[in-house]
Amino acid sequence: MRRSAFALIVVLSLAAVGAIAFTAVSIGGRHLTAWAMSQNASAGTLMTASLVRQVTIAQGSDGFTVLTTNPAGEYLAHSVSDGDVLRPDDLFTQSMVTVPLAFKSMAPGLQAGDSVDIYGPSTSASGIGTPQAPEAAAAAASGQTVELYGRGITIVAAGSATAVLVPAAYEGFWVDLSVSGIDLVAVQSSGVQVPRGEMYSLQQAEQMLAAIANGTAGSTPPAAAAGG
Repeated sequence: MRRSAFALIVVLSLAAVGAIAFTAVSIGGRHLTAWAMSQNASAGTLMTASLVRQVTIAQGSDGFTVLTTNPAGEYLAHSVSDGDVLRPDDLFTQSMVTVPLAFKSMAPGLQAGDSVDIYGPSTSASGIGTPQAPEAAAAAASGQTVELYGRGITIVAAGSATAVLVPAAYEGFWVDLSVSGIDLVAVQSSGVQVPRGEMYSLQQAEQMLAAIANGTAGSTPPAAAAGG
C-alpha cells in the first residue's frame, strides 16, 4: 500500500512538472507583432512609415500591452526614443489637428514638442467691439482681465510660424482664437501649483504682486475695487 501511494505521488509530481514545462514552452512560442521607433521623436510628432518599423516580440508570461496597429497618421503624446516599442498610451487617444497660432511673447527656448499654457486677455471683459469714449476705454484697459485659454498644449512648430496641436473636436475654437488678433502668451510650466480657471484684472495682479514683494500676501488675490 505504501509503495502504491509513493508511486502515485511520483506520477502526479512528474505530471505537474510536465504541465509547467508545457505551459512555459507554449507561452514562449507565442509572439506578438508590434511597432517600434526607428528614431527619436518628440511629443506632437506626426507618425509616418519612416519613423517606425514592425517587430515581433515573444509574449512571455507577464501581461503587457503593445501597439499592434499601424500608428501612421497618429500623433505622439510624449517623446520617445529610437528602439522604443510603442504602447497605445504613447499616442493621443483622440484625433488631433495642427492650428497656426501667433504669440505676442513666448517662454525662451521653446521648441517643437514642448507643452505650454496659453494666456490672453478676456475679450468679453474688455468690451472689444463696443464704441467707448477715450477716458472710458482707458479705464477698461486698466481693468482688463487675463484668462487661461489652453493648458498643456503641445507646440509642433516654433519660431516665426508657430503652430499647436489641439483636439480635432475643438478645431473651430482654436481657429477663432488664431484669427482674433489678441495678444497671446505661451508659458512653459509643469502645472504644479498653477491655479485652475482663475481670472485676474491688471489691478488685482499688480496688488497681489506688490503684496508678495512686501511679504503681506494672503492666500488669494485681493478683490477688485467696486466699479473698477
